Amino acid sequence: MQEEQRNRYLDSIQMENAKKLGRARVAVFGRGCVGSYTAETLVKSGIGTVELIDRKQAENLLRAYPPPILEYDYIVDTMDVPEDKIALIILAGKYHIPVISCMDTGKCVNPSAFQAGDIFSIHQGASARGLSDMLYSHGIRRLRVVYSREEPGTSGDDGTYSDCSHCSCPPDRARKCTQRRRPSGCNAYVTAMAGMLLASEVVLSLAEGD
Repeated sequence: MQEEQRNRYLDSIQMENAKKLGRARVAVFGRGCVGSYTAETLVKSGIGTVELIDRKQAENLLRAYPPPILEYDYIVDTMDVPEDKIALIILAGKYHIPVISCMDTGKCVNPSAFQAGDIFSIHQGASARGLSDMLYSHGIRRLRVVYSREEPGTSGDDGTYSDCSHCSCPPDRARKCTQRRRPSGCNAYVTAMAGMLLASEVVLSLAEGD
């Protein structure tokens, strides 16, 4: 963001809140599409220090003592590996550092279906349900997450071929499916929405905090 645009944004929020954001240190764990969008939006929103951490760096941080995460005012988890997510969330909880986690964005195509909520209160897909079960077993009872209300793609087989003109199957491997198979990758506009929603949750929380 150019300096003039940044100044216009800062003028739009209360000066005291702008100072809070300028002093804040936020760590974004995961350097994929969602993490990159999150970090960019945090910087554009006036967060003073934003660190984008890849998996190797995360492994070192989680093993270190005292843990370097004590330096941060907020942690954003966009990692894909459940074990990494759980280790980070447990460590953040131990030191009372606010954390928000992004659920799986794979196969999602509707950016308007994303919202924020507590993982133990939302309608969960399989990945979020598995994560919440593991967190509960470790004594975690609350976790703010960004997730999609979109139902995952399914496929069935009733013995008849359906129109495969928009299917993700290769042309030489037509399947007997009655519902379209969705690509397993992520759409750019979907990951952008998830990243911006994560950033908005962090910014509002830090601005409204004491």
